[in-house]
Parts: sequence; structure tokens; C-alpha cells
Amino acid sequence: MSSGDLRHPWSLVPHRFHAFLAALRPPVHERQAAFDAARAVNGLLRRRFPDAACALAPLVIGGYAKDTAISGAANVDLLFPLPARPDRRGGISDDQPLALVDTVTAMLAARFGAVTFGRPGTLAVETSGMHGTRLSVQVLPVSPAAAGGFIVLNGAGADSDGAPFVIDPRAELKALIRVDRATGGKARDLVRLLKAWTRAAAVPLPSLALDSFACEFLEIWLYRRRSLLFYDWMVRDFFFWLSAQADRRRPVPGAACPLSLPSGWQEAAWRAYEQADAASAMERDGDGSGALIAWRQIFGRGFAAAPQPMRIDSLPNGLSASKAANAAGT
Repeated sequence: MSSGDLRHPWSLVPHRFHAFLAALRPPVHERQAAFDAARAVNGLLRRRFPDAACALAPLVIGGYAKDTAISGAANVDLLFPLPARPDRRGGISDDQPLALVDTVTAMLAARFGAVTFGRPGTLAVETSGMHGTRLSVQVLPVSPAAAGGFIVLNGAGADSDGAPFVIDPRAELKALIRVDRATGGKARDLVRLLKAWTRAAAVPLPSLALDSFACEFLEIWLYRRRSLLFYDWMVRDFFFWLSAQADRRRPVPGAACPLSLPSGWQEAAWRAYEQADAASAMERDGDGSGALIAWRQIFGRGFAAAPQPMRIDSLPNGLSASKAANAAGT
């Protein structure tokens, strides 16, 4: 069988993942709505704190800043630095942070209605935009830290020794970009796939943990410089690796303390591994319909059906190299 034969093992894999990842990217109007919502909230808060955030306003963080958001995302994350005074330990003086956060909460409630408390330290408000678009803006009130990054005002004392809770979105983005470039775009692709998995399977893992998991895995993965033809193996191998990470606290670039994870996701990770293992085997054996069912068990029904396989010899980045030879050596 020639490498250009449409019946070549794994011939559907590149098309499936290329199409699915393209569908996962938020369309232009969704991205515009997210940044418009962030600007509206930021503009309101800057009336009360005109010097806040300096040239960083609005500082959108999270998936929209890292280019890992997926279509249909209901949240956009906004960092809002406040003028709080550091104490000698580098934390925040006791007389300011809660009062400042209370002021922010009251302003948001007066303009947008109910304010809810989302992830640790965040204040969530629901906004409405064009065409009835509704988004939750997750506002994270912070203060610039003397050593770099930002102190989460609602998170002061979150660590066991009472140290302030410090984050650094720039360091997070820099770490993601470094791995993404070193792996030909796989870091962002894998994070998007993981977000689709957590949405489809209701897995309680925060996006920041997905970033950390994806980058750490790709730095050690044997095929990190291969292309789309190996994405089924990437998913399979990742979930096998992930299932062994349950008892670890996740390091976060620039953060003062590691990220503690919720429980209840380990079983879902192992189940995803078993489904991906079966799917990749069916791709190898030419059982496209069976593989599609298995992929959809992981990622949901939006996973691409791939009505026409791609010719292996027409794929970029040297994909005509035999994947079967690699499989024989594993």
C-alpha cells in the first residue's frame, strides 16, 4: 500500500483534528464580544480608580489572552489592579484590601446587578452585548506585587503560612508560548482539546491547571515535534500520563504557591485514556466510524466527522514519514 493511498492507516486523523480544532476557535464576533464586555467593566471601575492598571487596562487574562479560548466560552477574565499599600512582608496592609474589594463589588452590583463569587478571588458579573450576547466577566481585584506579578486581594493568606497569594499572568503566557513554539503549536492545540473534554465530560479542572498539565506533558512527550498525524497518540498518551497526576499540586509560572486541584477528575481522565486508546487503534485499523464514536465520547458530538480523508503524501511537515514504523517500535 503506497503512502498516498487514501486507505492508509491513520489517514483520517489529520483531517479530524484539524477540522475539530478549527471549529473550537472562537469566531470573530465571540472574541469581539468578550473584549467589549471586559472594556465595559473596566471602564466602569476606572471611573472610581482612574490610576488603576496604568497602561494595562483592560488587562484580559485567561483563555482569550492566551489564545486558548474555545467557541461558546461563557466567561472572560479581567485583571483589575487596585492601589493597595504593601506591608513589610510584601503583602497588603490590613486596612485597605477588603474595603477596596467591597467598593468594587458595590460598583459592579449597581451597574450589572448581582455579583457572584467565582474562582478564588474573583467577582463575576453578567453582561449583555450585541445580538443578545451574554457573558460573565470574572473580575480579579489585585495589587501590584513588589517582586513582580500581582497579589490577589481576596486571596491574601491563601497559603498555609499566611503568605499573600501572588499570580503573574505574563509569566503564564510566556511559559505557554515557549512550549507552543517548541512543539509546533501543540500546546495551544492540546489546551483547546482539553477544554472541549472538560466541557463535554463536566470535568472539574480549572483552565490554569489544563495549561500547566499540557505544557509539562509536551515537554517530555516523545513525538512533540511531529504533526497532526500523531494527534491521536498525543491525546491517548496525555490522558494516560494525566491519570497519574492526581496527588500533585500544580506549579504555576510566577505564582508564589502551587495550584490546589479539586477532586473527582481522576476517573474521567482514565476513562478518556481508554477511549483514546481504542480510538487510535481503530484509526490504525481503518475503522473510521468506530473511531469517531470513541472520539466523540471524549470531546462531544462536535468532534469532526471527517467525511473525506487527507492524502498522507499531501500533508505538510513531513507527515509522509511512516507512523507505522514508529508504532512498531513502541
